[in-house]
Amino acid sequence: MSKTKERKIPNLGSNSPAKTIIAIIEALLFIAAGILAICYSGDEKFQTTIIMIVGIILILSGAVKIIINFLPILRLKAENRTDLQYTMVVGGTFELALGISLVVLSSNSTAAFNSIVLFLANFIGISLLVAGAALIAFAIAFLVRKIYPVYLPVLQIVLGVIAIVLGSLVIAYMSEAKNFIQVVLIIVGVLLTLVGILIIGQICMKAYIRHLEKKAEKEAAKQEAAAKSPATSTEVVVSEVVEGTNAEAEPKDVIDGTAEEKDPPSVEGPAAIDEKKDE
Repeated sequence: MSKTKERKIPNLGSNSPAKTIIAIIEALLFIAAGILAICYSGDEKFQTTIIMIVGIILILSGAVKIIINFLPILRLKAENRTDLQYTMVVGGTFELALGISLVVLSSNSTAAFNSIVLFLANFIGISLLVAGAALIAFAIAFLVRKIYPVYLPVLQIVLGVIAIVLGSLVIAYMSEAKNFIQVVLIIVGVLLTLVGILIIGQICMKAYIRHLEKKAEKEAAKQEAAAKSPATSTEVVVSEVVEGTNAEAEPKDVIDGTAEEKDPPSVEGPAAIDEKKDE
């Protein structure tokens, strides 16, 4: 009879090798995608392809969320109502709609897409201008009334100026679809690269902590083995016996294992004279 080997389910725990390998591959993909997004951010074909890929991913993600939350309804059991997560359904609906919109816009690069980009650029730029002006106004009021220390209003003024400058650049430079997508790709590429680096750093930190834990366990095992070894216990017993004999021999003036007899006390006075006469 042939013995068939049992197929073991791979361990995908937090500290398992398979989970670590998957995390490393994911981090490398993030870094590669970030570098590609930064390097080819100005290419129009690459921009169209990226928009199409993002739209497809959003469509799949939204569809999966909706289907997973729709399956418990088919069981027709009241106890399965707890399996429904309406927030995921709402989020999946928005993801599905956004993905379809991106796919349609990427396939038909028309004036509608340029109008959307122009609206987003103006909205972001005007928001930055308003926020910067509000920060500067509040900072001046704080300086006049001396409500906060001086460094806080000064910091607010600096942030307000930066926001105004960024808002002006967004309105002037990102009104065109190509420039807007290029800036977005650069920002997304930087974020993806940082995420990949953080994942690799987290994996290295976990490995180092695990190494320290194993080292501490080995040292503790060595100490326990040394404490339980017979040679150590014999030495402890012998030392205790020697200390006990020394403690008992000290009152008897023990030297080299033999007790010395003390000389009789000398007699002085009349008793000593009588002893000499008798002699």
